[in-house]
Amino acid sequence: MTVPIPVFINAECVETPAGATVLDVLRQWSEEHAREVEAGRKLVLDSRGLPIALDLLVHAGTILRLISARDSAVHDPAR
Repeated sequence: MTVPIPVFINAECVETPAGATVLDVLRQWSEEHAREVEAGRKLVLDSRGLPIALDLLVHAGTILRLISARDSAVHDPAR
């Protein structure tokens, strides 16, 4: 039996199986938001505010933030 691990999306705790990816957790949290991320309308940021790969494996305590893709210019260090 696998013990679920806590992952935080927009300050909401999601208990997910070990070995889950960012996209897996996002789908578990909200299918609608996951579709928006896959369509490029939203971005997933890590705890530092940097974009994060959707296929990255999460660990206990991972912190993710979801933002509108149009807000990404604010978080783009090149600008």
